[in-house]
Amino acid sequence: MIGGDFTTIGGIGRTSIARLNADGSLDTSFVANTTNGTNYATSFAIQPDGKIVVGGYFTSINGTTRNSIARLNADGSLDPNFGTGGIVMT
Repeated sequence: MIGGDFTTIGGIGRTSIARLNADGSLDTSFVANTTNGTNYATSFAIQPDGKIVVGGYFTSINGTTRNSIARLNADGSLDPNFGTGGIVMT
C-alpha cells in the first residue's frame, strides 16, 4: 500500500492511494481514490480479513464523504459498514 500526493502510478490514474504488486508494479485490481488537490492518504492498516483502514488528509474516498479515516475492501471499494465519522486533519 502506498499513499501520498500523486495522481498516476506508472501512467495509470490513481489519486493518493495505490497497492503495488511484489515486483513494484501497480496492482490494477485495486482501485481507490481520494479527491484531487491537497487530499492524500498517509497511513494504512491491513486487517486479518484483508480490509484496509486508511487515514490521512482527505474528505472523501471513491466519491463518498469520509473525513480522515475510512475502511476499504480488498478490491479498494469503500466499506459502507465502517463509520462516517472521523476528524478533519489540518
